[in-house]
Amino acid sequence: MEIMAKILSIFLAFLTLADYSEGLSRRKIYTLYSAKKTWNEAKAICESKQSQLLKIKSAKHYEEISYLDRMEWGNRVMNEFASSSGMWSPLHKPFWNTTWTYQDCEPYSLTVPGTSVKKCSTYQPNSIISSAPCDEEHIFICERFEGDCWFQPFYEMTTKWFEAATSVPINDPNIKAEDCALECRNLYDINTGTECWGFTFYPAVPLCTLHVNNTPTASSDYLYPENRDYGELKSTFYVRRCFEGVIDTNMYDSFYDKNAEPDTSCTETPYVFNNTVYDVCYCPVQEQPPIPEPATSEEKAKQFIKKLTIGTSSTSAAERKLTSAEDNRPSVIGMGYVGILVLTAVFGSLVLLDLNVIFARIKDFCSSSTSVQTIG
Repeated sequence: MEIMAKILSIFLAFLTLADYSEGLSRRKIYTLYSAKKTWNEAKAICESKQSQLLKIKSAKHYEEISYLDRMEWGNRVMNEFASSSGMWSPLHKPFWNTTWTYQDCEPYSLTVPGTSVKKCSTYQPNSIISSAPCDEEHIFICERFEGDCWFQPFYEMTTKWFEAATSVPINDPNIKAEDCALECRNLYDINTGTECWGFTFYPAVPLCTLHVNNTPTASSDYLYPENRDYGELKSTFYVRRCFEGVIDTNMYDSFYDKNAEPDTSCTETPYVFNNTVYDVCYCPVQEQPPIPEPATSEEKAKQFIKKLTIGTSSTSAAERKLTSAEDNRPSVIGMGYVGILVLTAVFGSLVLLDLNVIFARIKDFCSSSTSVQTIG
């Protein structure tokens, strides 16, 4: 079992390395930690949760965080910015030079403003990066990948919302909403970065229309369908949800590293997300699916082993001991009839040979019963 667990762990690690890219969107979990920590503490807490410090590399990432902060986090991030504070960035200087790298050791080619003695950095409004002493305390966000995107339904929607986007109709008389979800999940242009961010399904036709867009902020822009027009056709619009937000208010007092230098050397294998990708999640309900707790590769391997383990009483060999295999060949059926005739003849002849004895016993029994009644 231990060998199998190690093999599965290696396989899961391979999936993690193979599936991660900056292209096709996957379900990302952002966790906001409201307790202020030093850079080393924040980095250690993220890694303990199978994640890493938030990496903002595009307008898409910034818009997702802005949406969560505005809609779910009560503007905690913007309030920190307003108080002239910042939020920890994964960029730091792991060596005694001017090279800046992310927490996962990816190099950073741009200039980080600030003095050369500051080895860590913070995010400021509009995702501007500024250098900061590592022993300062700031809030921080950890991010990790967990599974695939899901589709949130909004009813009675029209495609008017997507006039500026490209619509791709799928004419299939047997198509279902879950089929549309798979088509949307697989529609991605690696050259242009164009993705499908939703689809409209007309069950009465049936008709599926995919809505694609290469706008960097499409993932967060498409989360406001309630402000759009309703249509005449009975339809449902499914928007693709590829990021979720969580708030962690724990203090994590066990993490205590006030070192002014970043606790990292960037000489080991880059840290990667726990981003094993599963089948597309098609949810025909409005509620958001639960956000899973982060799991290590070893824990996922144990879960796979548990699912693959079959009880001894459920095996086919055990079941065959209690049942007879059916054989409908004519020759076998004929042999069965012959066997029945032979057994009938054998037992029938035995009965015939003892027939006179049986009749005599019955006659004696009847005579004795008559005599008893006469006496009475």
